[in-house]
Amino acid sequence: MRAQSKIWISIAASLAVSAVIAYFAFSIVRGMSHDFARYQEYSAIINEAFALDSLIDEALMEESKARIKQQIGQVHGTLSKALESISSSDYREESLIRQIRRNNLELGPLIEQLFDQNEGASGAIDTERRDILGSQLRIKVRLITDDVNRLMEASGARILFAQAKTSLIVLILIGMAILSNAMIYFFSSRSMVRAQEELRKSREDLNRAQAVAHIGSWRMNVQKNELTWSDENHRIFGISPGKSMTYETFLGTVHPEDREYLNGEWMAALKGKPYDVEHRIVVAGAVKWVRERAELEFDSEGQLLGGFGTTQEITERKQAEEQIKRLASFPQMNPSPVLEIDFSGGINFYNQAALEAVAELGPEAGLGALIPQDLGEIIAAIRETQEKVFYREVRLKDKVFGQNVYFVESFQVLRLYSMDITKRQQAEEKLQRTLEDLERSNKELQEFAYIASHDLQEPLRKIANFSEMIVTQYQDRLDEQAERYFGYVIDGAKRMQALINDLLSYSRVGRAELTLVPASLEEILKGTLSNLQALIQESGAEISHDPLPACKVNPHQMGQLLQNLIINGIKFHGHRAPRIHLSARQEGQEWVIAVRDHGIGFDPQYVEGIFKVFKRLHSKEQYPGTGIGLAICKKIVERHGGRIWAESEPGRGATFYFTIPA
Repeated sequence: MRAQSKIWISIAASLAVSAVIAYFAFSIVRGMSHDFARYQEYSAIINEAFALDSLIDEALMEESKARIKQQIGQVHGTLSKALESISSSDYREESLIRQIRRNNLELGPLIEQLFDQNEGASGAIDTERRDILGSQLRIKVRLITDDVNRLMEASGARILFAQAKTSLIVLILIGMAILSNAMIYFFSSRSMVRAQEELRKSREDLNRAQAVAHIGSWRMNVQKNELTWSDENHRIFGISPGKSMTYETFLGTVHPEDREYLNGEWMAALKGKPYDVEHRIVVAGAVKWVRERAELEFDSEGQLLGGFGTTQEITERKQAEEQIKRLASFPQMNPSPVLEIDFSGGINFYNQAALEAVAELGPEAGLGALIPQDLGEIIAAIRETQEKVFYREVRLKDKVFGQNVYFVESFQVLRLYSMDITKRQQAEEKLQRTLEDLERSNKELQEFAYIASHDLQEPLRKIANFSEMIVTQYQDRLDEQAERYFGYVIDGAKRMQALINDLLSYSRVGRAELTLVPASLEEILKGTLSNLQALIQESGAEISHDPLPACKVNPHQMGQLLQNLIINGIKFHGHRAPRIHLSARQEGQEWVIAVRDHGIGFDPQYVEGIFKVFKRLHSKEQYPGTGIGLAICKKIVERHGGRIWAESEPGRGATFYFTIPA
């Protein structure tokens, strides 16, 4: 500490003396710069004086004086301005400057006389007078030049003297620096030895601390592309301390599967992301885990200069974390049987529920009863297809277990999660029987409805025919009221026939087996329009369409669907001639077909009800029909695996949409 105090005292004294000397040097240099500036001003004045002298000679020889007069005026003006700007703190120089200015003021009248006086009628100046004025002008210019030269000599002398003083001060400062360094070296030589010894001990303590904590350190030099590692860092990576290290050498120790990730993190760190990573390394064939953190150094332009970092071996921590993950993801208290097996069928783990499940089989049964019989096929599928999840059903005595088999790639094991599905399976079997009974019942009901509807046709025809015969044959015997009643009977019978026919059509849609074949909707539409030719001509309907796709459909039912929608558009056309347009667009895996009309439309609140059987929005007196047409459309579309809906506003027509799988 005493040596350090002496060093600091020596440094402080040297700095104080150097500061004083530097102050005097600064004053000398500042004065020298002023003298140099004045020297340059004096030189400029002499140049102007010489130029003026030359112009005076030219003026004495020239016949025409206009050009020379202008030039002399400009030079004399410049000279006057330069003389007005100079000054000096020395009283002798200031007296000389005043004398120069007086001589310059006397030049003006002489120049005017040279060009204006004694000028004859011919424009020539009297020769004798001109010579006298020329001599006077030259004398004044010479006086100015001589005086300015004396000022320049005085400034030059001061500049030389200041330079000499500056050189002396530099020598003094050099001597002070040498003396200061000598004193510092003298006082610090013994303390440096002690400091080096303390530094060596500190390094040894640091290495021991790193070895205990399994934390190494490193420093990077970008310009040399080298890494400096601590002893513990070398031990962690299994590299001898004497080996030269680079980033590429370090990357070679990283586990092959982690190199891309680590290199990506390093590239991100170069852009400012904190560098804190965990990765694997390979040391003598063994895999270790390390955690690395670093602080990088950049220049003002963002270029990497170097960095300092630490490496901590975390292999034991990682192993503990893996064990925790294994236990956390494999709960012992699972109420259903759980097994973990390897590829050879060896059981790594089982829970209490697994023991209870096999206990019911008898004392001879083991946990192997829960292992799928096709384990070999599962393992082959894992290796060939990378499939990771399998489902099997395992029967144990009178119970059935649904078993999910998971391949855990990180541990290369199979986990078997079993659940008792006996009751569920029994319920499914019961449900299946119920569905079969329901299907049989529906089939019988459909057959009954078809037969009943068919058998009702004949009585209704007889009622209608005989009523018409009575009205025709006994018309003169019937009064007006009787004819009206027979009209009601005939109309009711015909409407009942139409209703039965529509019910038969609705029944046929669901009763017949649906056969789908590739077919063009445009060709189906052509057949439909041909069937409706009479109705189209009678109503004056205009029907157009965009290109329609080809799909797998039942051509007969698709024709019935288009026919019902077109008839619907013709029926509800209002006061204008019907106009109907069909279009199609593909959305994902399905086609959306649109049938748009310009009829009366309907309120959107009824959009769900119009597809129900017998649902009508208008009375039969306004618009005829049974209310089954759109219900048949819905049934056809749903049998094709599609959807049907409508959009409309009163008085603005309606658009019916349905979808067909593409």
